[in-house]
Amino acid sequence: MSGITLIGEHIAKVGTEFVFNGGAPECRECKLKIACLNLEPGQHYRVAEVRPKHHDECVIHEEGVRIVRVEEIQSRIAVRRRQAIEGSLITPDARSCHVLSCPNYRLCFPLGTKKAKYKVLKDAGPVQCAIGEDLRMVDV
Repeated sequence: MSGITLIGEHIAKVGTEFVFNGGAPECRECKLKIACLNLEPGQHYRVAEVRPKHHDECVIHEEGVRIVRVEEIQSRIAVRRRQAIEGSLITPDARSCHVLSCPNYRLCFPLGTKKAKYKVLKDAGPVQCAIGEDLRMVDV
């Protein structure tokens, strides 16, 4: 699924990937907020097209913002085996891990994501867990 939005000039390049985390408090009074804040929080996106239109009046981005077309992209997360059912809508189980050096730590605790629910698109196989959890990597 794709959409049109505004992002900072400095990241408005085809291929740039980002996670939309919602608007900053400064965005509440902005006249462009409807165009900027129209993505789904926690979703991963890739810039597919950069349009020539530029807006200078952004309080967050010093260089202003550019109109872009973005596409949702899949991301991978680690979930407990019982949640790795293709086609299901899941809320990842709350868990903790003290092994920050684990090579799979960011699969279990992805940066920037806030989504409460994910649709499991594909079970991509087992994940080695440093604390012995029975985990699967899934595309969401």
